[in-house]
Amino acid sequence: MEGFILPVDQLPGVVTANEAAKYLRVSKATILRLANKGLILGVRIGRQWRFSRKTILSLLSNPELLQKSVKS
Repeated sequence: MEGFILPVDQLPGVVTANEAAKYLRVSKATILRLANKGLILGVRIGRQWRFSRKTILSLLSNPELLQKSVKS
């Protein structure tokens, strides 16, 4: 189902940049910008990023990080 948001307890333990972006309703570019700046923790595997559920959920309680990605 397009645009469907999983409940927090059903979010996988590790997510891709696309999945993180869909969950947070931001662009994939925003997630990648945060990761490349070191503002969120992630692991780069080849050309792809992976993020923990804890990292993604922490963005919900710290929306200033999303603003930082837009401003710079």
